[in-house]
Amino acid sequence: GLAELPVQYSDFSRWQRQWLQGEVLDAQLAYWTDQLAAAPAVLSLPTDRPRPAVQTFSGAHYHWTLNAALLGQIKAYCLSQGVTLFMFMLAVYQTVLSRHSQQLDICVGSPIAGRNRLETEGLIGFFVNGIVLRANFKQNPGFQQLLQQLKGVTLAAYAHQDLPFEVLVNALQPTRNLAYAPLAQVGFTVQNMAQTRYQATDLELSAIDGEYALSKYDMTLSLAEQDGELQGVVEYNTDLFDAARVARFMHHMEALLEVVLVDDQVPLSVVPLESLQGLPLTTMQRDLYLESVLHPDTRFNSLGYALEIDEALDLNRWRGAIEDLLAGQSVLRMRLVGEEEPFQELARLVDRPGWMPALEVLDWSAENLDAVRLEQRIQDLIYRPYDLPQDELSHYGVIKLAEAHFVVFLAVHHLLLDGVAATEHLQQLGALYALSEDIPVLSDTFDSYVSLHREQFDRQEVNAFWQQQFASVEALTMPLSSGQFGAGELIERVVE
Repeated sequence: GLAELPVQYSDFSRWQRQWLQGEVLDAQLAYWTDQLAAAPAVLSLPTDRPRPAVQTFSGAHYHWTLNAALLGQIKAYCLSQGVTLFMFMLAVYQTVLSRHSQQLDICVGSPIAGRNRLETEGLIGFFVNGIVLRANFKQNPGFQQLLQQLKGVTLAAYAHQDLPFEVLVNALQPTRNLAYAPLAQVGFTVQNMAQTRYQATDLELSAIDGEYALSKYDMTLSLAEQDGELQGVVEYNTDLFDAARVARFMHHMEALLEVVLVDDQVPLSVVPLESLQGLPLTTMQRDLYLESVLHPDTRFNSLGYALEIDEALDLNRWRGAIEDLLAGQSVLRMRLVGEEEPFQELARLVDRPGWMPALEVLDWSAENLDAVRLEQRIQDLIYRPYDLPQDELSHYGVIKLAEAHFVVFLAVHHLLLDGVAATEHLQQLGALYALSEDIPVLSDTFDSYVSLHREQFDRQEVNAFWQQQFASVEALTMPLSSGQFGAGELIERVVE
């Protein structure tokens, strides 16, 4: 017969009630209260259907595998960073959750065995507890920085794992909603117990994988090493997600893995999760784009120039100069493409090799405009609202004032050119039109600049530096000008 157990589950239950009170309980509650202070009520992942008013548990499973070679790279990296496979994959998981939800504060629920005492290791009974692991993306960390953050979070959670989850919920009193679970709506676990086959006389016992149609969370990722590979199962709520969306999510985890194993310093917000045509926007371009989208009537993002020419203008030569300039500068050929999925960029700049903008030719020669009216008419052409991403970002035009009197102008959205670039644009175009032999060759390196900018500008240490610099700065209140130009201030007069 079986040997008598030194302790029973009822002994553990009694001991836990006696131990978890007073200073011990206060210390556990103090940690979790501080750790989950101001945590988001819900993780708003994009769904295929609206969230039901009352939480449902209809579920399905999606299977995913990481090959042995990639798993080997992950383990080597974990060893170099002093972290576990659990911590590494949790960092990847929470990063993709952040990118999909566009939230910077991500809480994930994780079951913990609860058998942290020798007497309970072989005891039959329910010891599992739930903990909440919280990741902060507000400083736009690189992967190494996030991983070290989560290492600390995970170890601290393990040290305070004895507080029953239901006691924690009662203590925190989060706003309750029938539509979703409190504190965390997604789960994560890594199974590190090897599968065991049992032999008893002539019977052989082994576990059978079950496909049950339930989902306790909106989504739970469960991982386990098997046959040298990392096997994953995503349990997802079918009232929220289709299988295709879950598959896309896991594809994004793979894409992130491939990047961070090569460069763990690149800000996680700019790691491409999908291969898309075009260039992402820089931080400043993104701000300008949002300004135009949120305030479609604004003219503040307009830029351009007007050049007055006191001689006859050869329109074909001017078109040819524009074409030559655009042929060597891809940024001038780009158009905006908006995106809909939250994990994608807001918009991208897509090159159109060989594209030539229309040249608008206006004949104002019969209108006999004075300087003030001419100035205002030109302002209206250059400083105008943009309907993004539909509108073209640049507009070229020629105004005829007389047989030997013309104005050429460029109207452009500020996210395509800045003031220095507009000046250089004018100089290059003039030189090309004049067929000058002394035309400086400009390198077409805008794509390289975008990559460098996104990798360096939003780094955690850069953000921390500027936050410290401006921590005590007060807003400067100044009267705003009307934004109107006086006669002669817009047009640069060139007499040849």
